[in-house]
Amino acid sequence: MNDKMSIEQLVNANTGQAFALTLRAAEVLNEVEINISGKVFAIWNAPPPPTQFILIRFNKRSADPIRFTRGQVLAVPFNKIYVTKAAWAIGLGDMEILYGPDAFEVLRIYPNPPESGLADILTSLTAILGEVQGPQVPIAYGQTAVGLAAIQIFAANPNRHGLIIQAPSTNGANFIYLGFTNAVTGVNCFVQLAAGASWSCDDYRGDVYAIASLAAQAVNRGDW
Repeated sequence: MNDKMSIEQLVNANTGQAFALTLRAAEVLNEVEINISGKVFAIWNAPPPPTQFILIRFNKRSADPIRFTRGQVLAVPFNKIYVTKAAWAIGLGDMEILYGPDAFEVLRIYPNPPESGLADILTSLTAILGEVQGPQVPIAYGQTAVGLAAIQIFAANPNRHGLIIQAPSTNGANFIYLGFTNAVTGVNCFVQLAAGASWSCDDYRGDVYAIASLAAQAVNRGDW
């Protein structure tokens, strides 16, 4: 028997035929019995998960409910189903179910990856790209006076990508000390800047404080 004859025989015997059942968006169903039978059950098209879903009990009302959303397929023998479904916005569209009486070898419905998952991946990749590229405009920049009392150079900012601090040449032989709190001192700091030296950091979004070894000093600072 060649392939063409096999296909013709399958078609003539109505083997491998898929059937459709549509659940309307506005319908509210509470374990409603629907007399359909098959060996394959799939949600072919529906509003995106996870908010739009149905619960199916196969064959008997006491069976465990199984949650289905778009793209999910189950090979299971059944001669009736019990459907529970909430209403969702009509504009989101109806739910189309495919089922068939033949085994997976003849009627095979492949599960489809949910679009929401792909969208989440794209969103994450876009966020990573934005972090690598950085913003197109700065948050702020300028010069700040620093003396013998700790002063806040940068306040915490969840939108910050990076920052830079420089001790200008006018500071002469004096030093600027940087810390993460107002407890910064010349011996309690994370970096010491001589005149003309700078410190920069990517991906730190917290506070930065500074104190000088002599009054009337300054720092140049900018963040983005």
